[in-house]
Amino acid sequence: MEFKILSGKNISNELFESFFEILESSFLKEEFRSFENQKALLEKDIYQILFCFSDDELIGIMAFWHLSEFTFIEHFAVKEPFRGKGIGRKMMKLLQCKNKNNVILEVELPYNEMNVKRIEFYKKLRFKYNDFEYYQAPLNKGDKPLPLRIMSYPESISKSEFDVIKNKLIKSVYKN
Repeated sequence: MEFKILSGKNISNELFESFFEILESSFLKEEFRSFENQKALLEKDIYQILFCFSDDELIGIMAFWHLSEFTFIEHFAVKEPFRGKGIGRKMMKLLQCKNKNNVILEVELPYNEMNVKRIEFYKKLRFKYNDFEYYQAPLNKGDKPLPLRIMSYPESISKSEFDVIKNKLIKSVYKN
């Protein structure tokens, strides 16, 4: 396995297309931007992607934002045939080791088995579930806000810290 963290102009069109295919197969359409809008993020210096390759095949992605107060993981997925093999854990550990800031991510509410499993996966990686009401801003025209929760690493966050995080996400990540 090979891991590469790339940003902007270091990401070829072919690699971005493979990245976008993983987004389409791993997330609801409301959870990622259109192809053009997602690609436009590559112009932002604070937006990077961790790629995981196996024999030159892209098998995992982690798109994240280096914000001043924290690092925000926006998308994290491993291709279906490669799930359950520890690849996601290795990717997350790599980001945690390279990162000096707190790490923040969003998860769906624990209303079904898959969402609970995802939350437990992050808890095993020492993320804390913060039960403050939170809605992800719409990523595409016509989408509705998504009810989610924030998980934080390495510590839980207070309500005032949550408010700072929420406002920073709205201003820096979800502004339209």
